[in-house]
Amino acid sequence: MPIAATLALLVVLTGVLAVERLRERPPRLTERSGAMPAYLFVSLPADRSGPARLQIRATATGRVVDEVAAPTGSEYLDVAVTADNRTAFVVVQPRRATACTFGIERITLGIDGRIAARSALPGGPLMGVIREDGTLAVTPDGRRLVYSAARCVGGRPVDGGMTLGVLDTGGGTGSTRSFARGAARSFSWRADGRGFAFVWITGASPSTGRVEIRTFAVGEDGTIGAGRMIRRLRADSVLTLAALLPAGDRIVVSESKPAAAIAPPPGTGNAPARPPVATELSVIRAADGARVDTVRLPGGSAIAPSLLKLDASGRHLLTATGAYDLRTGRARPVGGGSTALDADW
Repeated sequence: MPIAATLALLVVLTGVLAVERLRERPPRLTERSGAMPAYLFVSLPADRSGPARLQIRATATGRVVDEVAAPTGSEYLDVAVTADNRTAFVVVQPRRATACTFGIERITLGIDGRIAARSALPGGPLMGVIREDGTLAVTPDGRRLVYSAARCVGGRPVDGGMTLGVLDTGGGTGSTRSFARGAARSFSWRADGRGFAFVWITGASPSTGRVEIRTFAVGEDGTIGAGRMIRRLRADSVLTLAALLPAGDRIVVSESKPAAAIAPPPGTGNAPARPPVATELSVIRAADGARVDTVRLPGGSAIAPSLLKLDASGRHLLTATGAYDLRTGRARPVGGGSTALDADW
């Protein structure tokens, strides 16, 4: 066969294969510039409508695309989603009050947004009890998870202290660190997987203890490295959540606290009545904790009692009042999830 004809045939075959790969491969967020993630993964408790379950919903409409029930005798809790918006990791915890272990499932979507695969992560059950919101986060590439769990002694849950862990999703190996007091929640990773941020709480409750935004470095082998306190928040905060921007240089912080502690918007004076608890959303620098911006979110339907999740681009924010575009200021209410335990995209 002449060389020119051979080359032409190879070009055609290469094009056909490329098209087929595009058909098979789900689109990544980076290929949908400006678009919000297509799907929400929402964990719901058992109720009159059915057992504990994980729902996949279309972000644009709130429509339930698919759902899966938690294993018998267990419930789904915290959810973490990879950058391609197609794979979720969800905590599976037994309902028994004396249970001192939990597992993590991997759930993957097909091109149509329906569940295509479901499996337990290797490494067996993990020790501890999940008690806080947002105690699970995954690196954008899905390679590693970070979690925190209340400690157990002698196979039974105890008050005070926690275990902080980093887990390799492929082999189930990882590293852990134990702390005699405190609790952690609202984890989020840097895009490069070399560290994470979270909210650290000491004392019986945020209102009586100390609330801090902290970071930990993570080594190439998954070892948890040095930690650093970024910012100490008001002791009267009722609820604090944090989300690290992908570059790792800034952190979005949501503080719910007595409204009297939050200054009213400029020009409003004291005329409008404010609720006893209000939420303030700000952006701080990860280097020194200095506030660099304040974000005001329009109202909308609640999807979870406490929620603050950025997508892989760092542009779109999922909050308790809906989905929000940080660049344009546009908001999209996300309804139907007021009883959700957690959600992510």
